[in-house]
Amino acid sequence: GIYITGKGNLIGGDVQGQRNVLGGNHGHGIFIDGASDNYVYGNFIGLGPDGDKDTGNLQAGIRLVNASNNVIGGIIPTWGNYITFNNSNRIAGLGGISLVSGSSGNLFQNNRIGADINGVADSGNTRYGIHINNSDDNVIGGNEKGNTIVNNEYDGIAIINNSSAGNVISQNSITGNGGLGID
Repeated sequence: GIYITGKGNLIGGDVQGQRNVLGGNHGHGIFIDGASDNYVYGNFIGLGPDGDKDTGNLQAGIRLVNASNNVIGGIIPTWGNYITFNNSNRIAGLGGISLVSGSSGNLFQNNRIGADINGVADSGNTRYGIHINNSDDNVIGGNEKGNTIVNNEYDGIAIINNSSAGNVISQNSITGNGGLGID
């Protein structure tokens, strides 16, 4: 996958030739570790280049650890990432997107988490669509730029621990997950 510890990087783009196809990795599709102000958009994470084949990563599609002010997806629908078929290792707390250890101020908009480009059912991530633990003040959706979070094994969004405060979840479509929509 892609490992980011720096600031101000662009991963992907809004046209097919700029898209990254991140699948079949033994770790995470994208791992943002202690980094800030990065942009991740237009990628297929866990899908093949055609957007509908299972090439999931063994761990999370996107994992943020102590990462701040990153943008995953964006205000234009084509900036959204497709994040599905990830975490086949079944590691607790992982799935489509995982935010841990003080990740704050990150923005997630227009992503399709658990759906392929055809919207096919049974293409979700193992465990959670989005998992937030010890991370605060993140924005999931909002401003009519919500995410589609479907078909994941457990909850669509899980917020764990009392220190995960001030997260905003707004204007998302969260359906068909194995657990709660938001826990």
